[in-house]
Amino acid sequence: MSFLRKILGGGGHGRGGRPGTGGYLSPEQRLVRLLPAPKGEARFLVEWARELVGTGEVVWDVGAGTGLFSLASAIRAGANGVVVAVEAKPARAEAIRRAAEVLGAPDARLEVVEAEVTEVSEEARGRPPARGRKGGAARRLTLDELAAGRKRPTLLRLAVGRRLGLVVEGALGVLAAARPVLLFDVPSHLADPVGFRLHGLRYEFFDATCNPSDRLKLERPAERTLAVPR
Repeated sequence: MSFLRKILGGGGHGRGGRPGTGGYLSPEQRLVRLLPAPKGEARFLVEWARELVGTGEVVWDVGAGTGLFSLASAIRAGANGVVVAVEAKPARAEAIRRAAEVLGAPDARLEVVEAEVTEVSEEARGRPPARGRKGGAARRLTLDELAAGRKRPTLLRLAVGRRLGLVVEGALGVLAAARPVLLFDVPSHLADPVGFRLHGLRYEFFDATCNPSDRLKLERPAERTLAVPR
């Protein structure tokens, strides 16, 4: 979370200024200042935001982690966009909220939802919400439930590991209605069942780690997959 520490420690670039003033930074300049030399997974997250997020986009980042993709997407989407970052760990969720406040306008409105996403909510199971480590309620909900009262995503990133199959099952309504582009990591043992389900929703798969001009269509999801509705 070093980039978050930089932002929250005063190294962030503030509100970016206004066009026509010396303090104005373009979205691309702000991305560079957010993370000057991204490596490894961070590099993919920043490059995916550059490629996939345009002005006015609605992005859901499920399993937001450090919030890098959420924050980069907010910069790219601009003031007319919306970003929803879903993170189950309270400390990370709070850090993303604080970082979004520091970065500020002209970024998209960034909402942080502290919840664990699954296929069936605790309420639907007839159980009380699970309790967090510090006694707070750890919400469990589906992505179809998350859609209530919110703009549906045009881009949906799923970084949920072994829960991917469950999360997809709880998002069938959103996927059918909104037809978002999907970006996800898939464990090898889930490639076939998740691929089968998404094929049924008329999605095509591409290797997200390749350059956009070099991407070939895949028969089944790869480790890092870009899924595009037909």
